[in-house]
Amino acid sequence: MRFNALRLSVFVLGLFALASLGFAQQKPQPDIKFTALRVMTAGTKATFVLCGDRLDFTTVKSDKPTLTAKLLSVKPSEGDFKRFGSQQVTLEAEATKDCKPDTYPLTLTHKEGGKVTTSVAVIEAVESTLPVKRPISEFGKAMPLTGGSWLVQDSLTGGNPDYFRFEGKAGERWEFRVLAGRMGSSTDAVLRIRDARRIALTMAAGIPKRDRKLLFTCPKTGSYTLELSDMELKGGKEFSYALVGRRLP
Repeated sequence: MRFNALRLSVFVLGLFALASLGFAQQKPQPDIKFTALRVMTAGTKATFVLCGDRLDFTTVKSDKPTLTAKLLSVKPSEGDFKRFGSQQVTLEAEATKDCKPDTYPLTLTHKEGGKVTTSVAVIEAVESTLPVKRPISEFGKAMPLTGGSWLVQDSLTGGNPDYFRFEGKAGERWEFRVLAGRMGSSTDAVLRIRDARRIALTMAAGIPKRDRKLLFTCPKTGSYTLELSDMELKGGKEFSYALVGRRLP
């Protein structure tokens, strides 16, 4: 009995030693805690920031010929990015004009050999990418949207929605989309269209990780306002969004 007990003890100690050795040899994995919204249009170049710890990447690669990517920098986190870890990584992606709208994977290789995958959403080309000029968190200060198609990218400030105004003619058909949760944003987007009297005409909400989409026919000629918010009215750098509008033929 003593011999069997001794053998059992040696066996258990051996397993413990092997397990300890395995844990000691296991390399810490990159920990990405924040990713900027990765949305771009075909035929353009864009930069994106990732933040976290142990992000010592050496390369980034796309496996599609119509989308290329390169690593611009890996450096200590700066400013508000410090909330999301000790390092920030800047990537650059470029989509050709014939790059089809889709979500494309990007593979990041760590200096110790590990790999991490992120993604970029490429959408159809638009007439213009419009810079946000705040304040736009009041109905009366809505940002004007011009042209037949456009892209707006920003982050919600929290507490209030962001407002955008466009002009429509009676019978005109528009398509609006919000890309957020599917591309790494914390935004659980709610999109409404209001008329000049602030009456809500239609809205889109639902599963956080899905895009929001509205098809809208203008009931009369005039101004209409897009109201974009988080379901819980939260805000911050991580509550980013891409708002795409397009007049339909």
